[in-house]
Amino acid sequence: MEISPLTLSQRLFATFVGLALAIFVLRLVRRQRLDIALSVWWALASAGIIVFAWFDRPIIALAARISLKMSSVLLVSGNLFILFTCLHISSVITRLSQQNRRIAQNITVNSANRLEQHLAHTQSSLASKAVLGDRCIYEASCCKKQVQSKEFYGHEDIERKNK
Repeated sequence: MEISPLTLSQRLFATFVGLALAIFVLRLVRRQRLDIALSVWWALASAGIIVFAWFDRPIIALAARISLKMSSVLLVSGNLFILFTCLHISSVITRLSQQNRRIAQNITVNSANRLEQHLAHTQSSLASKAVLGDRCIYEASCCKKQVQSKEFYGHEDIERKNK
């Protein structure tokens, strides 16, 4: 089976697709919608498209060796690229979900510690208010006794109050 190389129009189209992909990836990275680590995959894909558009002899040799048409080889290699990209993205998602789980656990532990500290402070504050409350009751009764005696008011005021 004789496999013919790409025509000039096919090469130009593949070059245009590769450059459009590269420009699109750069715009996504610039707008921070695509991580730089993931953009490497797509930069390699666009470079691969451009390189294999102009240097197609390795693909032709591979297709002749495994007795496939060139379009089938390109389809298989494109599918392999998508497979590895999905695998890489899955590993990134797994790492991020593990980080989120650890952060949530740390937040929960810190919130529980702060709640315990707040409860301890509140209990000690309530206990001190209870002690102060008894003291205030005692002081209020002392003040009432002082009002009724000559200590608080002058002697004239008590006589005036009794009348």
